Amino acid sequence: MRSPSAKVLDQTCNIFVAPPGRAGGGGVQFNYSPVPTYENVPCSIQGRATEVFDEQRRITEYTDYIVIFGQYLALSPRDKIEYVDKGGNLRTIFVSADWDMAGRGAAFGVPCTERQ
Repeated sequence: MRSPSAKVLDQTCNIFVAPPGRAGGGGVQFNYSPVPTYENVPCSIQGRATEVFDEQRRITEYTDYIVIFGQYLALSPRDKIEYVDKGGNLRTIFVSADWDMAGRGAAFGVPCTERQ
């Protein structure tokens, strides 16, 4: 399997790796650096499904994404990805996992989610 071409990786994103941390009460808390860990990474960000539902008396829009990279970045759940969509809006999505697509080390897919 070949790596994705530049025609496929037609977007860029900034990636903020979530450092380990705890809040005062002992719960998990992520304090992201204002400076991206990886800046302007070539990628393809594709929305897969959007669901709207009532969550704790708030209407929540939950969107599922797949982000394709041409290199392995060792991303973990709760790492943050920021990108500008085709409408010019800054979007923030969070990593769920990472996949070695086809198992051959050429393309990497990262499922992500967004809540609004």
